[in-house]
Amino acid sequence: MRVTTVQRIRVGNRNKRLDPPFYFGRIDISELVEREDARHVLLGDLLAELHEGTRLPLKDNGIPLLRLSNLQPCEVDFQNLRYVDPEAAGSWTSVHEGDVLFTRSADPFRAAVVPPDAPMPLTVSPEITILRPRPGVLPEYLAAVLSSTRFASILQDLAYRRSPGALPRLRLADVARLPIPLPRRSIQEKIRRAYLHAAALTRQAREEMVQIIRAIYVEIDTRIGRIEIPERQFSIQSSKLEGGRWDVAYNKGRILRESLLN
Repeated sequence: MRVTTVQRIRVGNRNKRLDPPFYFGRIDISELVEREDARHVLLGDLLAELHEGTRLPLKDNGIPLLRLSNLQPCEVDFQNLRYVDPEAAGSWTSVHEGDVLFTRSADPFRAAVVPPDAPMPLTVSPEITILRPRPGVLPEYLAAVLSSTRFASILQDLAYRRSPGALPRLRLADVARLPIPLPRRSIQEKIRRAYLHAAALTRQAREEMVQIIRAIYVEIDTRIGRIEIPERQFSIQSSKLEGGRWDVAYNKGRILRESLLN
């Protein structure tokens, strides 16, 4: 059994993550990123390609679309995907395995690498930027740096610089000018291993949570099967009514909830 302690003040604010695997991996990544032996390079010089997402009409079926809700720090969630019209294939931006997806119009800003098991073809909404690194920089390292707390204040100041009262948003030119620490390859490899380890823990935690939820539903179904509730008639003593409510649906649900708790 794994035990992880996180201070409540760090998760009590809005948009703070609650999953311990993320904080477990972020500690390792922060220790490596904040080393003093790294030189800084403009992000645009580290990229082979830089693209922004496209706004396309949504459809019930078609090309999967990643939105802001699908992107977490160092994690891409492929649940609850939306789809865009395949007939607009000439105008949408394609996402490849190993690309770094970066949110440039949401606070907190975050980034994650497209994993090998991602559905293809795949595209992103206009709030997400696609970063395609050059061979000299590892995608996992780049995503970890852009998701770190050290970069959070820099990105916020840059986004609010021109429109302090508007929704924080970074321009592509601003993204390309971000100074990125570029350590030697061995340090990038260590961060990559920490990234992959944190991602594996997150997947394992999600699988365990799904199993727990399924077990709870099975227990609920089993208990409901033991309760005999008349289909057409339902008698309730007036002394058991709460707040003088006479509607049968409310009292029927209340009695059902009490029987599940007992």
